[in-house]
Amino acid sequence: MRVFLIGDGDLVEIMLEELIRNNVDVYLLSIGSYSHILSNYEKLDDYSMITKKFLEDKDILSFDKCIISLEEKRILDIINISSIASEIGVDVLVILPNRKYENIFNRLGVSYIVPSYDIAVKTVGEILLKSGPIENITPFIEDYFIARINVLPESKICNKKVSELNLRNEYNLNIIVAFRKEVVQLEKGVSKVFVDKVDVRADTVMDANMSIVVVGPLEGIKKFTEHLYHET
Repeated sequence: MRVFLIGDGDLVEIMLEELIRNNVDVYLLSIGSYSHILSNYEKLDDYSMITKKFLEDKDILSFDKCIISLEEKRILDIINISSIASEIGVDVLVILPNRKYENIFNRLGVSYIVPSYDIAVKTVGEILLKSGPIENITPFIEDYFIARINVLPESKICNKKVSELNLRNEYNLNIIVAFRKEVVQLEKGVSKVFVDKVDVRADTVMDANMSIVVVGPLEGIKKFTEHLYHET
């Protein structure tokens, strides 16, 4: 699969890492700097440079999908670029900064998602455990979601290495990043929480007070969570 990605920000970086991990051929246009992640990348001075001829010269029709993810202050650029790409005949997916622009893209007939969407109540009810493993879950791209899963003391993955979790084969999930929380008691009963990023490798051991951020299909997240806390 080939993806033509336009944008910048944390979400773009996450998408890049995940697409590359899954051997997707990605070409990026951005005003940001991503040469440390991707070689097939072009830095722009401004998104207003993107015209119909510009995209055609990039042979955008040879790509399976065009994904656009920009900050809210660049909403006019999002509208312009997505309209041009759609006119050319590209399969476009826009990642909107928030819901207030839905009507515009509905009228344009451009596919979109809003990462801040609340998941449907029924779906949440199926996979969320109150004060439990899943801290949040948000749409990522198409049928994929990002979930932050807390490793609780009773979890079956406590004291297991990442290589033992078999996330990819069993659940079609990948760990994007992991964090470890440490609560330090200060004076007069005051406590402070310190959060450190964990370098996730095959031999990284999961322990309580850790959180892992995974990406994958909703069914995989649900199955993984059920395995952690419900199976006998």
